[in-house]
Amino acid sequence: MLIFYVILTAGNFFPVKFYGEIEFWIALIKVVAILGFLIYGLCMVCGAGITGPVGFRYWKNPGPWGPGYLVKNVNTGRFLGWVSSLINAAFTYQGVELTGIAAGEAANPRKAVPRAINKIVKKISFHLLLSLLQFKIQVLKSYQISSTLLS
Repeated sequence: MLIFYVILTAGNFFPVKFYGEIEFWIALIKVVAILGFLIYGLCMVCGAGITGPVGFRYWKNPGPWGPGYLVKNVNTGRFLGWVSSLINAAFTYQGVELTGIAAGEAANPRKAVPRAINKIVKKISFHLLLSLLQFKIQVLKSYQISSTLLS
C-alpha cells in the first residue's frame, strides 16, 4: 500500500502534462482490471474452476437473497437489505458533478455535457451491474469470511 502512495505522491510532483499522462495510465489499469475480473468470472461460471460450471447453481439452492436480518418480516428485510446496498454503492457516482464544471471549458456544452453524463451513467451501470451479477452467481449468500483473512 505504501508503494502506491509513494508512486501517486511522486506523480504529483511532475508538471501537469506528465500528471495527466500518469492519470491516464492508472485509469487504464483500473479498467483493464475490471474487465479482467469480468472475463475471469465468466470463465469460472462456464466451468474453468475445479467445481465445474457454476452457472446459477447458487440461485436455486439456497437462493440468491438471504432472509433479511433487520426486521422479522422476510420481504421487508430483503427490501431493506437492497436499499442498504444502494446506499453503499452510491460512492461510485461521486465526481459526476465535475461534468458541470467541464461545461465551462467545452466548445459546445449543450451537446457535450448531456453526452458525457449519459456515458458516465452507462459505464458505471455496466461495470457495477456486471460485477454484482458475477459476484452473486459465484458466492453463496451464507459464505462467511474467515477471521484470518481479515487480519
